Amino acid sequence: MKKLILCIVIIPFLLVYCERNKDILDPAGNGNHTIKYGTSFGECRGYCKKDLVIYGRNVTFTATSSIQQQNAEKSISGQLTENEYQHLLSLIDFDEILKYDDVIGCPDCTDGGAEWIQVKQDGQTKKITFEYGDTLKTINKLIEQLRDIFQSYDKKMFPDLNILQTEKNIVI
Repeated sequence: MKKLILCIVIIPFLLVYCERNKDILDPAGNGNHTIKYGTSFGECRGYCKKDLVIYGRNVTFTATSSIQQQNAEKSISGQLTENEYQHLLSLIDFDEILKYDDVIGCPDCTDGGAEWIQVKQDGQTKKITFEYGDTLKTINKLIEQLRDIFQSYDKKMFPDLNILQTEKNIVI
């Protein structure tokens, strides 16, 4: 009898508690998409590996150095607007993503760099690694959108580098 009373009291409490706290675990309220995108360059000095993770509307951008003793890992966070997030979701065609090989071409061969995209949807994950700057025809709009988001966070993290790059491009 005590167990029955305990169950009657605890189960409703747990349901309310879990419902109230689901936003902490799943801020977007849809938890079925995690989108990752990144670049890497094997023959570089400095921050050669950069990753963008989008979970719900939350964004985390991380840069990792090839010389970790001199350059600690850096990370910044932000959020997409609801419109930006919905637009990004509208670009995901998971069936098309699944059609691609896991590795396309020769990523980072001859120090050309590599890009990758990983999408997790409804418990299924697909990662594609390809040559830096390549076009993957059927999912290119998604990749271009991720590149734009990536670039905006890269500029926030490394504003001085972006200024130098712009000045360098103007001089040349």
